[in-house]
Amino acid sequence: MMDENDKFAENRTETHYGLWRIHWRIAGEAGWVVGSSIQRLRKRARNKVAYRALKAAGLPPILDWQGMPGSQPSKTWTDRFIGAPMGISSTHESPTTDERNSAPDVQLMLDEVEDLFGTLTTPLAGQTQRMMTAKEIDADGVWWDGKVPVPLLGSTIPVPQTARLRGEDEQQEVVLLVQARDFVDKCHACGCQLSDDAIILLTQHAKMMPAQCCDTIVWMTDAEPYDGEDDV
Repeated sequence: MMDENDKFAENRTETHYGLWRIHWRIAGEAGWVVGSSIQRLRKRARNKVAYRALKAAGLPPILDWQGMPGSQPSKTWTDRFIGAPMGISSTHESPTTDERNSAPDVQLMLDEVEDLFGTLTTPLAGQTQRMMTAKEIDADGVWWDGKVPVPLLGSTIPVPQTARLRGEDEQQEVVLLVQARDFVDKCHACGCQLSDDAIILLTQHAKMMPAQCCDTIVWMTDAEPYDGEDDV
């Protein structure tokens, strides 16, 4: 088996490529992540693999599992489902067939998921899950859980029922960060003018704005309530 460091050193000529693409494949699903940092891309690809593995095993998603003590075996396991980074010249450059096949086709064993991630999903004695507050989320989308930085972009977060009008999953991945002032001028909670560094974090189905002005996490959605009927 290829050593982890050798695997992710492939095609890593920083002077040639400003963008990279890493493919992943697990449990019949496949995709890729694109960006300028191989290290961040590898973390995002691992998150996508772990999210689908945990869902298949009936385990809850884990926020920032890669930063937890004892997570190295889980990182090594997710890397089995991830291809080597490929240098690309543009985000509009379509993957070739060979590139799509760069992610290994490895069988998912649910007992492995439970063994590796099960201990990470079980709180230690006396611990409880703590909710984020708006003032703990900085302009880069990093949640400062005490002194521990947790990048929310690429992480999976719980979305409240009020922002899941069509019955979407409670746990959703943050896929994009944008400047709030590009879309709204005032806080929806208190009506104050938003600061220039205010942000909105987007999942596939909802938007979360950490409003520093009133320390409120504001949830927004464009969807209408779902009436249970099939879409026309």
